[in-house]
Amino acid sequence: MARQALKVLVRSLGDLWDNLFVLLAANLVWAVSLMPPLAIMVFVGGTVSFIIGPLLFILIVGPTTLALYSFTIEVTRQEKIEFGEYWRGLKRYYRRGWLVGLLNTAFIVLVFFNFLFYTTPDISRSPLGLGLYLWISFSFMWFCLQIFLWPLTVRMEVLKLGNLLRNAFLATFKYPVLSILVGFALAL
Repeated sequence: MARQALKVLVRSLGDLWDNLFVLLAANLVWAVSLMPPLAIMVFVGGTVSFIIGPLLFILIVGPTTLALYSFTIEVTRQEKIEFGEYWRGLKRYYRRGWLVGLLNTAFIVLVFFNFLFYTTPDISRSPLGLGLYLWISFSFMWFCLQIFLWPLTVRMEVLKLGNLLRNAFLATFKYPVLSILVGFALAL
């Protein structure tokens, strides 16, 4: 098992080295796509930011994230990759990106409201306050699920949300050590 992991690591580093500048450019485009929703949520404030920020997150960040996953999958298939592959992935998977972006945004909003509810002084001092720890556990599991959710969205021929979530959930618990380590990295 360790030998296989080492082979994968060496191959990944080789793929990274061969396509370093193209991968950096794709990551830069993705990082720039994060700026509009984050800027609105941080600088505008109020109800406007609570509505427009997540909407922009769904419309912009979902597709660009899925395009980045599609792009990195193509890196493993080809020796050299062109940046045009990123744009092809964006055009091909933008609707799926909206769906997964909507799913993630809905979960984040749900967690946000539950955190607000369970941290109120009346609730946090009662036995219901333990619900906060349950939501923290759900949130961590959701972060762990992300490492399989996005690539599976690209790989599934026919995207059905129930199948996508089931497969990502099963993969998360099939590889618990990997899921926990990457989940901690994503949570940070």
